[in-house]
Amino acid sequence: MIRHMATTPLDYPQSVTVLLELYKENTAHGRHLETQRQLVSGLVLAIGGTVVGALASLKFDRGACWGLGCVLIAFGLLGTVFSIVQYGKWTESRQRWRVFRRRLDQLCPRAQLGIALTISKTEMADDFPRWLYASKFPLHWLWTLLNFSVLLLGVALAFQPFGVGKLLARDSRLPPTIQTIKIQQSSPLAVKVEP
Repeated sequence: MIRHMATTPLDYPQSVTVLLELYKENTAHGRHLETQRQLVSGLVLAIGGTVVGALASLKFDRGACWGLGCVLIAFGLLGTVFSIVQYGKWTESRQRWRVFRRRLDQLCPRAQLGIALTISKTEMADDFPRWLYASKFPLHWLWTLLNFSVLLLGVALAFQPFGVGKLLARDSRLPPTIQTIKIQQSSPLAVKVEP
């Protein structure tokens, strides 16, 4: 892929400087994309929690479930698509910074960047179990699944397959063992317990 650039250029210091700046720019861009993805997922989950809370206070009324369920579908779809697109952009950025790092390793063989990378991986393996940091589990799908779960919740509330609304509304028929505590108005410290 970068074999045609294997010779040391005449403008060696400028090449190293440019490659370092491109490397920094792409790693910063990758962090920026991950931060955006995290913030949008957090927003979608917060909206999902708020909508479910509002529906619970409305005792999962069929009309409210349909309207607010559609809101959840829209935000869940937005978050899911955004998460997939951001992962694609992050992958592109990661590929670029890897190419720049390899080229820096070629231009600066005495810096032994490849050896330093191998040593750091070995030391990390000594401190942590390998499955914690080098798992083959695609963690990017976790963000996508969080957003997709909001979409599925919206579908369940809006269209109520399998009688979801009836199941959720059952909590209004709690047994009378739960007692409410009311404060008497005559004394600020007196408490009256009603069954």
